[in-house]
Amino acid sequence: MWLDGGPLLGLGEVAEQLGVLCFALALGDRGGDGAYVSIGDFGIAVINGNTDAGRRRFTLAHEIGHHIFADEYSTDLSIADVGSETERRINGFAVHLLLPRGSLTQRWRTLTGEPREKAIRLGVEYRVSWSGLCSQPKNLELVNEGEHRALLAHPPTRADYLELGMGFVEELHPPFVPPSYARAVLGGYRSGKLGANRTIDLLWGSIAKEDLPELAALPIEAYQREFDAPSAEGARRR
Repeated sequence: MWLDGGPLLGLGEVAEQLGVLCFALALGDRGGDGAYVSIGDFGIAVINGNTDAGRRRFTLAHEIGHHIFADEYSTDLSIADVGSETERRINGFAVHLLLPRGSLTQRWRTLTGEPREKAIRLGVEYRVSWSGLCSQPKNLELVNEGEHRALLAHPPTRADYLELGMGFVEELHPPFVPPSYARAVLGGYRSGKLGANRTIDLLWGSIAKEDLPELAALPIEAYQREFDAPSAEGARRR
C-alpha cells in the first residue's frame, strides 16, 4: 500500500485495497475511457485498455474518486470532458492521488536540469501522461505560465527517454483483472467447480488453457460418499 506519499505504483492492486475491483479490457477506440458501478460496499471499475498507459492510470484514479465520493454509477466516455462540478472535483482528486503535492514538490526541487527534463523524469517515475504531469507543476507554482506552455508544446520523444536512460513502465495492460478475483476464479477451477473454458472466459483471456494449474485431487471420502449415497430411485422405493 502507498505509505510515504511518493509515486502510487501498482494502481490496480491499490484500487483493490480501497474496495475497487478494476478490469482493464481492450474496448477499442469507441469504448470510452472507463466506467464505475457501486455494488454494496465494493465498486467495479472497467478501464479501456486501448488508451495509453498514463491515461489508463488516470482513468482508474478517476473511478476510485467516484468510489470515494460514493457516486454509485458513472460512464466516463472521456475523462477530459468535465461537464459538472462533481466531475471536476473527482478529476482534481485523481490528479492529487497520482501526483501528491508534497511528494511532487520535494522531488521537483531535488532534480537538476531544465523544467522539461525534470518533467520527463517525473512522468516516468509517477507513471502519468504528459499533459497530466505538466498541469500539476503549474498548479503548484513550480513553473510559470510560459514554461507550462513550452512543456505542453514539446512532449517527450523516444530519444529523450534513451538519453535519460529511462523507460515508461506500463500498468493496467489489457486484459487486467483484480488479483483477488483471479485467485477466486482459479480456486474454483482447482476445486472442479469451473471448467477450463469457463475459467478462461472469467479471466478475460489473461491466461491460455495450457497455463491453467493442475486440478486438486478429490479426497477418497468424496468418492466413497458417492457410492454409499442412495439413489433418488432407491429412496422412492423405500
